[in-house]
Amino acid sequence: MDSKSQVIQPGIESFFSSNRGEAYKSRMLLWGFALIGFTISMLRAPHTGTSVAAMVVSFLVLIGLVDYFLLRQFRPGQLVIQITDEGIESPMLSGPKKKLFWESIKGVSIQAIHDQPCLVFAFSPDLGLPDKKHFLTGFNPSRPNISLAGLDAQAQDQLAEAIGRHLRNRSDLSAVDITNPVREVREFMESLREIAPMPWATSFLVVANAIVWIAMVAAGANILGSPISMLYEWGANSTSAVQNGQAWRLLSSMFLHGTEAPQLS
Repeated sequence: MDSKSQVIQPGIESFFSSNRGEAYKSRMLLWGFALIGFTISMLRAPHTGTSVAAMVVSFLVLIGLVDYFLLRQFRPGQLVIQITDEGIESPMLSGPKKKLFWESIKGVSIQAIHDQPCLVFAFSPDLGLPDKKHFLTGFNPSRPNISLAGLDAQAQDQLAEAIGRHLRNRSDLSAVDITNPVREVREFMESLREIAPMPWATSFLVVANAIVWIAMVAAGANILGSPISMLYEWGANSTSAVQNGQAWRLLSSMFLHGTEAPQLS
């Protein structure tokens, strides 16, 4: 676990985003795919007549906006949640209020929302808040939540334990248990990895096919199809060529994709 994923001070427990969280992995994938797309576009720009400067600006603006509005709050070292004797504070808490007091909380659980772990709170009905999601924002005033995608697995478990300790100190919530389905799924997947071998051959084939496709597109191939002449140059299978001694085409043709590009009339 990252040394900054949890900091304990007198009366305060703070949890920070880690580079082992799912959000960080998503950011890396986002910029990785952006780099691949940017490289292909740069190499194809001379063939399409597109301005390189316009291509650079478009990519940076698009990916930058996605990263800024959706993922910037999960950068490693960002504060996710603080637990005190009074309640819970988080800049990522859904809704206008960023602090919840223990006396207003009647239930807590960790749930998967949009395939991401979230800390979900249930307020007391005595508060008179509507228990219904807003049709535009999806925010439920009676059930605010905090995304835990920035926390690594160990920090999520420690967070659940910390909240459990505070709940057990209240007589009216002594029987409340924070269920963590995320932990159950993680432990199940870890047990599978222990008994199942790593499919290295499959992973190699997938990566090799992707690299060859990117290289062909960058060299001028059409995304939806490539001319037969180009496929042949890159090692497509040909009966006559194999009979003439080019048996290597039986292997190289396995990594090529596409058919002859359609001709527009």
